[in-house]
Amino acid sequence: MLLVKICLIIVLGIIFYQDYRSRMVAVLWFGVTVLLFGGLHFSQVYSWNFLVSVGFNLSFIAILSGVLWLYSRYKLKTAFINGSLGLGDLLFFIAVATGFPTVTFMVLFTFSVFFSLIVHLLLASGNFQQTAIADVTGGIPKDASGKSNTYTIPLAGYMSLFFILIFLYTIFCDTPSLYLT
Repeated sequence: MLLVKICLIIVLGIIFYQDYRSRMVAVLWFGVTVLLFGGLHFSQVYSWNFLVSVGFNLSFIAILSGVLWLYSRYKLKTAFINGSLGLGDLLFFIAVATGFPTVTFMVLFTFSVFFSLIVHLLLASGNFQQTAIADVTGGIPKDASGKSNTYTIPLAGYMSLFFILIFLYTIFCDTPSLYLT
């Protein structure tokens, strides 16, 4: 399992690099991530527990996506995919959903989103801090010429970085298993 974790760390590193540099990730890496996350999870639990956990996790992602779709359509009045949320981000959510039991998934998913927000705020330019409050309140900020001044956030990349840190911690520190059900 150590080899699978190392491979997963490498693939997550590739996703982080591609998403951070160009805000696009090759679809191949999401497929590999599903296989590695899912294989690691499947090898740690009974097959029935794996199927139930993945079903609940995907349901959680579907509900979350539905709420985000409603918010982006009716409040922000923008496209959902590649408007409010990138397709790669959604594919990464699905990949992570295959990787953990439900409670572990929800905790890690929530903390990875908070981690992404904090990292982005720390790494972003000074311009982001000026427009972040307008984004949070639902208004899309405008620049001096009146054009939309939106930013894309490499959410899948930042979440990948979070999971790299989680796996490194579990490899090098004596921690309880992430796969306790």
